[in-house]
Amino acid sequence: MQPLSLDRTKPNAFILVSEGKFSDCLPNADHVWALNLDTRDPQPFSLSTTYGLRAKSMHVFPEFIYKNRRISMPDDFIKPPRVTCYTPSSVQIEASYGNDFEFTFTCYLPEPDVLTGGIQIKNLDEKPIEITAQLAAKLVPMGKGQPLHPEKSGPNHFLAGKTDGLEPVLFMTGGPTAINNPFPALTIQLTIQAHQSQEIFWVLVSKESKTSSFEKARTVITNSWQEGYLPNVKHSERQNTQIKTGNPDWDAAFLLAQIHARTHFVKCVGAENPFQFIKTRLPDQSNVNQDNPSVTKVLSNLELHHLCQVMMPASLDLFADLLEKHIINQLENENPKPEENIFSGSRKTNGCPLLATTVLEVYEVTQNHAYLADLFPYLTQLFRSWVSDQATGDEKAHIVWETGSQLQIDTGLFTYDFWESFCKGLDISKSESPALYAMLYKEAKALYKISKILGERSQMRTFSRWQKELFKRLENCWHEEEGTYSYQDIHTHLSPERELYFPSPVKSRVEIKKRFTKPQRLQCHISTSDEHTRVCNVKITGLSIKGESVEEVFKSPDILWVMGRAHLTTDNVFREISTISFDGLKPGDSFILETADFTQKDISCLLPLWAEAGSETHRQTLASSWLDSHKDAFFRGIPETWPGKGGLPKNLPIMINVLWNTLIIEGFIKHGKSDAAASIFTNLMETILNGLGNYQGFYPLFDQKNGHPTGQQNAITGLIPLQLFLRIAGIKIFSPNKLAVWGNNPFPWPIEIHWQGLSFIKDQIHTSIIFPNGTTAYHDSGKPVMISSEMD
Repeated sequence: MQPLSLDRTKPNAFILVSEGKFSDCLPNADHVWALNLDTRDPQPFSLSTTYGLRAKSMHVFPEFIYKNRRISMPDDFIKPPRVTCYTPSSVQIEASYGNDFEFTFTCYLPEPDVLTGGIQIKNLDEKPIEITAQLAAKLVPMGKGQPLHPEKSGPNHFLAGKTDGLEPVLFMTGGPTAINNPFPALTIQLTIQAHQSQEIFWVLVSKESKTSSFEKARTVITNSWQEGYLPNVKHSERQNTQIKTGNPDWDAAFLLAQIHARTHFVKCVGAENPFQFIKTRLPDQSNVNQDNPSVTKVLSNLELHHLCQVMMPASLDLFADLLEKHIINQLENENPKPEENIFSGSRKTNGCPLLATTVLEVYEVTQNHAYLADLFPYLTQLFRSWVSDQATGDEKAHIVWETGSQLQIDTGLFTYDFWESFCKGLDISKSESPALYAMLYKEAKALYKISKILGERSQMRTFSRWQKELFKRLENCWHEEEGTYSYQDIHTHLSPERELYFPSPVKSRVEIKKRFTKPQRLQCHISTSDEHTRVCNVKITGLSIKGESVEEVFKSPDILWVMGRAHLTTDNVFREISTISFDGLKPGDSFILETADFTQKDISCLLPLWAEAGSETHRQTLASSWLDSHKDAFFRGIPETWPGKGGLPKNLPIMINVLWNTLIIEGFIKHGKSDAAASIFTNLMETILNGLGNYQGFYPLFDQKNGHPTGQQNAITGLIPLQLFLRIAGIKIFSPNKLAVWGNNPFPWPIEIHWQGLSFIKDQIHTSIIFPNGTTAYHDSGKPVMISSEMD
């Protein structure tokens, strides 16, 4: 096992939860804790929570008094506090005070409302030492609550408090005294002989009454908490793929990502599916809901695919079960609650068509035919929901996104967004997306493979036909002069240059009289003078593609306002625009009428590389030309967008999106650009490490300009994609007894892997392997090879 030693200068993101493998979740008491090693208060470190916003704050931390000096700051220690063991529900911290003593602080959540552990102090001196150990707890309650304060029951001193229906109790062994200055704390004086250790145990229980908290604390303290803690640590070790590189910060970040992924799993007794996945699980935000048996529905398909990159293969069973329930829930929950469906629209798919691709990745590891057979009917139905009319079964003429949010791209999708002042609000359902065609092509290809495995010949023909159709549609999005795939109008299949930009104050009727060289879809942007909404109608008249008179009316209920702005996209395509009329707007309001712009590219336009969709020649051109022309743009990772023919809007923040970087970097690998992939991944890692080191978390987005993170802390989409890293290095692990290696390792140091008895190291080309049964294997070529412990 690779030793862990993470102090406040190293990657930091420590969340503690009750782990579903070992305890049941309490929906109304899912207490989540965070460890802060870089505290500004006088404490060596702090465990903190808000009990899901039922308290303003709650902090637990140790202190020591030695030789009449209070030791309470990290800098007081010659070896400041550092994490030496971490699992989803436990953490161990060590520190040394000169040559006098060292301590080990351990805490563990055996249940959602129980935090327990020990403080072991070892005398490093040649003579006995006198030391006072204290465990402090500061509660800032909500409403009419009460901070923690000393209380006594018989001979037992303890701390008790109250906040929003919770009454926490802190209890400790050894006969401590409860004090209130400088903080509420339990304190005990110890005499420790030379080179000996003493350990005290503690427990914090936060139930709905002081009596129940106190009785539970006494029960926990009389039983050995280590009986649950040690199996928890062993289990976590089996679930972690230990990676050792030439950069210890990378190694730590890889480990933290895997552990954080598992903090989102809970077990809810009484639910139809007891093991559930919680998308957000933080001290201030826990949304466990036992009344909702399909919590997995809030996880999008993109997020699930990214999670596969983090959890496979070490947590294969856990992920495969999550994936299966996610797929079934999408089709069997006929009436999802609005708050459970994070994407608007009628299609019951959470965002992107990626599920068959993800299932096939699981199958490649498990070779479980029954798993494929059970999910195949659901996967085919989900695919058809994209390409066929649900009511008639007829194939769709237009395959489009319903909303830009399905792509989970932030500011890079400003052309199709409407929330910020720099957004253009173009209706994405009026455009052909190369990313959507590429995803569906990859889905059709995956479903063809699954059909072949299952012997479904008629389905093989169906998905073979769809591969050809989607290939053709994607190729129609290729722009030869730019060497890239591009959005284009869904009706004209063009991405024409702007031919109209008409800003004007609002009038009841405005003459335009403009004939276009190419058919154009129009956009009208309205701005009110006072940032208020208007009850208004807008009418545009002109000639259609066929030269026929056309009148398009936008009525008030169809107009969406955001901060006094509205963006309208015509259903019709115009050969000529005659007039625009307004009813219900006020003097001082203004508008801009322009031709719709489909020319702006974003990171999703590179997705054919990942999907291996479209012409091989075009994809190679795209990979090479983009890398050559944007080599100065990915110093933090691949940006969500970049300047096009019209430039970028003023004040547009350009984001680095971890999820989309994962997809596109993998696409570069598939097209022989491993060195470039390694370079971009290295830059992305430094960006992620900045978030871990300075902002104590994994984040989905980073500002390209300054590297500042944004978005939900410890989001799934911010976790490091381990499988991508291994793929760049030419490594794929199927099990502890089977792996594939190929190509060169483009990183500047050897990569060492340890998992469930498997140990191997790969330098530039040479690979040496030790399997769990002691079998050894070597490979000294860049040629692809599958190696197993059963080979001769």
